[in-house]
Amino acid sequence: MSFSWRISLFVVFALLISMITQSVLSFWLFRQALNEDLHQDLERYMLIIEQGIIQSDQGLSLDSDALSVVSEFSAYANGRARLLDSRDQPLLLVGGIFPEDTSNWFVLKRSLPSGLKLEAVMNTRAHNVALNDYLKVNLFTLILLLISLGVLGFVLTIRLLKPIRNLQQSVSEVSNSADLSSRVKVGKRDDELSRLAQSYNRMMEKLEAYFERERLFTRYASHELRNPVTALRLQTDAALAGTLPVANVLPTLKRELQRISNTLDSLLVLARDQLNLKEVCNLTQIVSESVDRARLLAADTSLFITFNQTDEVYIKGDHALLARMIDNLLENAIKYSPAGEIKVHLNKRADEIKLAVEDQGPGVAKEHLAKLSTPFYRASPKKNGAGLGLAVVQHIARAHGATLKFTNLPSTGFEVSLSFPSKETL
Repeated sequence: MSFSWRISLFVVFALLISMITQSVLSFWLFRQALNEDLHQDLERYMLIIEQGIIQSDQGLSLDSDALSVVSEFSAYANGRARLLDSRDQPLLLVGGIFPEDTSNWFVLKRSLPSGLKLEAVMNTRAHNVALNDYLKVNLFTLILLLISLGVLGFVLTIRLLKPIRNLQQSVSEVSNSADLSSRVKVGKRDDELSRLAQSYNRMMEKLEAYFERERLFTRYASHELRNPVTALRLQTDAALAGTLPVANVLPTLKRELQRISNTLDSLLVLARDQLNLKEVCNLTQIVSESVDRARLLAADTSLFITFNQTDEVYIKGDHALLARMIDNLLENAIKYSPAGEIKVHLNKRADEIKLAVEDQGPGVAKEHLAKLSTPFYRASPKKNGAGLGLAVVQHIARAHGATLKFTNLPSTGFEVSLSFPSKETL
């Protein structure tokens, strides 16, 4: 049995219990009210008889006023009464013959101060008819309400459980096809089921991103590590076979191992999702240290690296990743600048912090600009590298809320800029 049917049956059962309880209670209260009316009418009837008794030589009788009222009451309510002596022998009959079988009569008995006993009865036929009519109306109403509420409950259950059915369908699609792009449609209602659907969608987004990073890491690793590993194997085989001197092989091994290490470091950065961005980082100091490392790297070239020193700027982020990002920018500038000056600017403005690295290289063709941060994309295949440097820069920049921009300068040269939102500053 489906979940919606179980909920519908539960709702119908709960409504049935509730309505039966209400019907029984209302029937009992209605019957109590009728019995109370009968009791009060019969009490007044007996009081009138008691006050109107006259004793004469001919025996007991009622005075004219009492007789008039009693006769009228007996006519419309079918009331009867009798006066008994101490031996329960009837002395006076009022309203007609007193019934011997009182099963269909409402009976009251009272002992009078004179020692006599007064018994009064009222026929309950009309009372029973009213109760039966009330019971029939109640049963008819109960059945009608039960059917109506059952249909309404089923329709509402189907509508309310629609997010769960969508969720179940999405889970089935994922389990059958391994397609993590499936999402549950979220309605406009702000309730538990809508929030459940939203939580599921967020979970699927994280899973999809996780598996996408894993897939890309595997593809990137196999793509980029194949050549250096092959070179290492060939070089070591040649050294072991004695065809190449070990002294000639070692520099190549060192170079390829460094290449593998750099590639793995970049891939690991790209594969990271949760980054620790809670450190208070002195961005000015990080840039200054990166510039110092870049100057050592460019020591054998004719490049001159300058840093436009500013007041210290602090942001929240990851110190190591920020340093890695700036190192990559400077290494790229050194690699593609034949000579001249590399300028590094760090400016704090009201709405942003801008970091720019400007070189005097040949620039980049316009059609390549949009692809520069794509993993393994290289605008110039002649240059060494895995094509991961700017991809790592983009990944770290996005994690810090920064925007990466590439610009060809008007005369000559190329500029890479990073704009951090002012809310990240401290």
